[in-house]
Amino acid sequence: MEKITKQATLADRAYEYIKKMIITGELKPGQELPEEKLAHELGISRTPLREALKRLAMDALIELRNLKPAVVAAFTSQDIIEIMELRRLLEIKGLENLTDVEQRPNIDELMVNSERQLQAVQEKKWWNLWI
Repeated sequence: MEKITKQATLADRAYEYIKKMIITGELKPGQELPEEKLAHELGISRTPLREALKRLAMDALIELRNLKPAVVAAFTSQDIIEIMELRRLLEIKGLENLTDVEQRPNIDELMVNSERQLQAVQEKKWWNLWI
């Protein structure tokens, strides 16, 4: 039997594209995201764009505003510290739940990743935390 794979929708593609632009810093905190301009740049209608923007808002990467363009969300140092702490706790819990030693990630790789994240926080390069 052949596996059915889900094709990415226009909204999925727009979501990933805008998310990448936010994460890499191409779109700056507070920058407006006018729907008409974005839809034109992406070559899609406003309907899939709006769906993508709703998903980005649920991920707290943008802020939707009534009768105004959405804006890229700003993160404070405290927000990042709280996210990192939550992530640390979730990752530790996830590792504890792995019973098969062969399934466990290499601890050295986790340490390198953790150090890279700490450096990104110290340098205020927030987008490096999601890459």
